[in-house]
Amino acid sequence: MLSPATAPALAPETEPSIERRIGECMATAVGALAKGVVEQLNGGLEPKTKSISGKCIAELFTLRQSTLGELDFEKVARIYGRLILQERGDDMQMADALDMQIVDDLVDEVLKILDVVVRTQLH
Repeated sequence: MLSPATAPALAPETEPSIERRIGECMATAVGALAKGVVEQLNGGLEPKTKSISGKCIAELFTLRQSTLGELDFEKVARIYGRLILQERGDDMQMADALDMQIVDDLVDEVLKILDVVVRTQLH
């Protein structure tokens, strides 16, 4: 598990690094997935949430394909996605409310969805 002491610092950048772009996209996908679960429990998935989720998965697919052989995509997505979510929680003064085990579980689910897309697109 990643601890604050071993996590890379995320300094503001003019041109986001590929790692930050992957993290931003992962964080947005995790948020959309969580929102979609709540919507499903309350009567059905909203079209806007479905659209955001699809766009995030498509962007993650593109980022994954563009970084093949350059970095460990899954590791980067996990670490930076988690860090971006922590940043967003801090910005909303909700960092204490973030259950990082749930965040990790949601990241796992996004990566599983991405894996299905990869397998269907590349076979």
